[in-house]
Amino acid sequence: MEARRKSDFSIFRPHLEKVVELTHKYVSFFPPADHPYDILLDDYEPGMKTADVKAIFDSLRPRQVELIKQITDAKQVKDSFLHKKYDEKKLLGLVWMW
Repeated sequence: MEARRKSDFSIFRPHLEKVVELTHKYVSFFPPADHPYDILLDDYEPGMKTADVKAIFDSLRPRQVELIKQITDAKQVKDSFLHKKYDEKKLLGLVWMW
C-alpha cells in the first residue's frame, strides 16, 4: 500500500521477488511440464495447458486490436460528471429509497 501511495515500485520489489522465488520453488515440486506455467495453470483450470491459452488469445488478438483501434478513433464521451463532487449522504439516501 505504501508503494502504491508513493508510486514507488522499489518498495514493493523485494516482496514481488520473494513471491516469484516461492512460485519457482512450488513449480519445482512437480514433474516437468511442456511449459512451467502449465503447473500453475492447473491450479485454476485443471487440464488446460499454456499452449491452449496461447491459442485462445492468438485467435482473439486481431479482434482486440481492431476494437482498441475503434475505441481510440471514436469521439470521446463527456465524462465531466465523473469529476464532480457529490454529497455522499444524499447519494446513499437515494440508494436506500430503492
